[in-house]
Amino acid sequence: MKKFSLFLIILSFFVVVNNYFRFLKHNTPYEIGDWLINYQGGFVRKGLIGEITFQIYNLTQINPALLIFFFVIFLYLIFYLVVINFAKNNNFDKLFILVLFSPLSFFFPVFNSKATGRKEILFISILSLICYFLPKINKQYYIYSFIFFSIIIGLTHEGFIFYFGYLLTPLIFLIKPKNFSEISIFFIIVFSLTLALMLITYTYSGSSYHVKSICNSLNNFAPNNCEIFGQISALSWDLKTYVNEKFELEKLNKINVFEFGVLYFIYGLISFLPFFLFINNYELNFLIFNKKIKLYYIFLIPLLFTLPVYFMVIDFGRYLYTSYISSLIILLFLIKNNFIEKKVNFNYDNWLIKKIWVIVFLVFCFGWTVPYCCDAKLKLGIFKSIEQGIGYYKRNGLSLPKYFFE
Repeated sequence: MKKFSLFLIILSFFVVVNNYFRFLKHNTPYEIGDWLINYQGGFVRKGLIGEITFQIYNLTQINPALLIFFFVIFLYLIFYLVVINFAKNNNFDKLFILVLFSPLSFFFPVFNSKATGRKEILFISILSLICYFLPKINKQYYIYSFIFFSIIIGLTHEGFIFYFGYLLTPLIFLIKPKNFSEISIFFIIVFSLTLALMLITYTYSGSSYHVKSICNSLNNFAPNNCEIFGQISALSWDLKTYVNEKFELEKLNKINVFEFGVLYFIYGLISFLPFFLFINNYELNFLIFNKKIKLYYIFLIPLLFTLPVYFMVIDFGRYLYTSYISSLIILLFLIKNNFIEKKVNFNYDNWLIKKIWVIVFLVFCFGWTVPYCCDAKLKLGIFKSIEQGIGYYKRNGLSLPKYFFE
């Protein structure tokens, strides 16, 4: 099962690349446009990567959307290489395979193509890099690494400031503090930086002037209807607009806000179930703050810190996906570096499991997926994706667009 599982992971990477290539072809206002936000109308939230891309465009005249395409694929490559490196030496038992292919894992952006290439991949790739490289460097550089990467994340998408708990987790394991005083200064810096980034993004949230200036700066490379539709136009929204977005849809009878939240909560529970069953078989092999901490706290605490973001967004699936993938990276990091050890060995090979395993695997991992955004109705998995993929290529053909080579 190991080779087959690694094959599926690699396959998901190529599907993701194909998805994002389609977004490049159409210069989509969300998947591409979000990355193109820049500072040409003045400093504004979400604009760091877009400003860097704009300056490269000024020097080279290369299509900024094309630059974004290669940058995002590079981020995915980092994430996949780190995960495969961490996972390849594990015992791919049946429960671990369910963890790897949860509906919120690698095939989430396959079955929800619009989840491909959004800014969470920046956070995920940075977390992957932290987990891979920090064990190899001196501890005195941990705080500088955290500050550097946190600023990049906070100035690229303010929503992922609430996910800093995931960045802190590998640092705490590597430091192995015996008491809080050992890392008190570190936490003061982290808290101050987080608060500063939140204030900056709130103060410089954007306006219609920023929207117009950014769209004008991109010239012919701006997404269609740049000023009225997509992530660039959303810079003119204030916090109240984001919070009320769900209720506006309810007024249009498109969703029921309570049902919406309950269904996503259920989807999250089901998707995380194999993960928490798996970590229940493990325990920490050292003390944190001179205490034996239950392993599930390590994953629940960062997850709880992300809750405020769900009051401000409507694409719940996207943020659940980020939490799950972040948890998976940290789990693989802990196993790779021997921070946890098995306390129980379960036998998954009894006759009943053998009989129903293939059915469980196909139904749980590929039969359905968590909806990405705006509609909490259960979404079919692989069969719906195959149908949509065939339909797309029938409509558009298999040839590459000419402008890609210009």
